[in-house]
Amino acid sequence: MKSIKLFFLCLFSVFAVLGCSDYRTVGPDEIGLVLAPTGFENTIYPPGQVDIGDTSEGKGSTLYLVQLTGLDVKESFGKAMQAPPKTEDGKPAEAPDTEDHRCLLGNKSVLTLDLRNLFAFPDYNTAEGRKDLLRAFAMTSAECVNSTNTDNKTDCRVKRISAKTIYDQQARQEVRQDVRRLCASYHDFDEIFEAFKLPKEDAKSLEYKVTQIVAKVMKAKNVPLRLVSASPSNLKEDDEIIRARTLESAAQGQINAMRELVAYLDADKTGARRLVYQYQEMNRIVSQANANGHNTVVLTSGNGPVNFVPLSGSASKEVKADVSAPAKKAEGEKKE
Repeated sequence: MKSIKLFFLCLFSVFAVLGCSDYRTVGPDEIGLVLAPTGFENTIYPPGQVDIGDTSEGKGSTLYLVQLTGLDVKESFGKAMQAPPKTEDGKPAEAPDTEDHRCLLGNKSVLTLDLRNLFAFPDYNTAEGRKDLLRAFAMTSAECVNSTNTDNKTDCRVKRISAKTIYDQQARQEVRQDVRRLCASYHDFDEIFEAFKLPKEDAKSLEYKVTQIVAKVMKAKNVPLRLVSASPSNLKEDDEIIRARTLESAAQGQINAMRELVAYLDADKTGARRLVYQYQEMNRIVSQANANGHNTVVLTSGNGPVNFVPLSGSASKEVKADVSAPAKKAEGEKKE
């Protein structure tokens, strides 16, 4: 009889232990801390399984995860061009960002700029690193992970924080303000582009200055992340300014070509070059007009009478163009 009671007692104990177990996974690139009702436990869990126990009356422990890889945070100063993510029913998950985030230069022109920040978490094997890590967990809002427990239900007993979350909540606003002030310290795009081209070791380089900005903010805010690098990229003028410069360059190219042509024609004192050029241009005009469905071209040099050049299929019987003047003038000069 005692043996039977002992058997059932042991069996009950096994079920009690199993019923209070709730194992969750710490990924291969993560570490975890357990937040008990009394606060964070001292143990830092490496990749593997962690028993966070069952809940009782809505109370229980929560597993906090932090991802140790992928600590690249992009800071963009540009137009809000990307559409917001959509939900399953096709509706926007959030309101679209319609603000203009571009930087202003000293001359009040705008530019786009990306800043790539590379961070590393503190070494949690050291006392100071462990302290920084605990502060990161305590000061940062974690995102709920859709973790499935043994009853095939989703809950929020597993949460995750990332370097981006820590940076966004503790340093992002100050970094953006200081970068905007840095942009305004350059008079125009040419000046900031010269700084952009300099190596990062140069104290006048743009990379050196943005690195100093991020490092200063991280230190002042006591952010529990270590800055590895801060690199500016995608430095570009406003699209309207680029188009204006392209048009200006094209127009200047046409002006230079016209000057060379005029110099070439004026160098021929006989006027033969100008006569040939006028003939070629008239043929081009006639061909273009004919292709557009016209049947008459009106030509005038500004000094002589108006002449009509009928195209193929026209009812006109005569083609006249005042192109002989240069040749006649050259012939007269020879007789003299």
